[in-house]
Amino acid sequence: MRKVFLLAYEQFPHAGVVRPFVNWLRGALGKGSDDELLGYSLGWPLEAELMREFGGRVRSARGRSGLIQALRGVGNGALILDDSLDRLLLGAELVRQFPLKLAVYVQVLYVTHSIFPSTGCPTCPPRRG
Repeated sequence: MRKVFLLAYEQFPHAGVVRPFVNWLRGALGKGSDDELLGYSLGWPLEAELMREFGGRVRSARGRSGLIQALRGVGNGALILDDSLDRLLLGAELVRQFPLKLAVYVQVLYVTHSIFPSTGCPTCPPRRG
C-alpha cells in the first residue's frame, strides 16, 4: 500500500509539530518504496529544508488543484498526517474524494513539570535542580 505523508500549513522547519514529524519521517519513508511526503501550502524555508532532507521523495502542491492532482495517482493508498485540527479537516475532506485510508500521527507530550509553578497543582512534584 502506497503511503502519502501530508504536511500542510506550516512555515518553518523547526516550528512546533514540524520537527518531530520530520524526525518520524526519516524512519517511516522506507527505502525502495514509492511512499512520499506531500507538502501543501508550506513556507519556503520549510519546503527548502524538506527538499534538502528527502529530495525526490517530496512533492509540493500549489493550490487545491495541485493537491487534487498530486493525490490522483495514489490509488487505494494511505494518507498519513498529524493531529493538527486544520490538517485533520483537510484529510477528512480528501478521503471523501479519494479511495484513501486515513492514518493520524499523534505526538503525546508529558509536560506537567512545566505547569506546576503556575497552577499550584497538588499532585505535580516540584522540579529539583
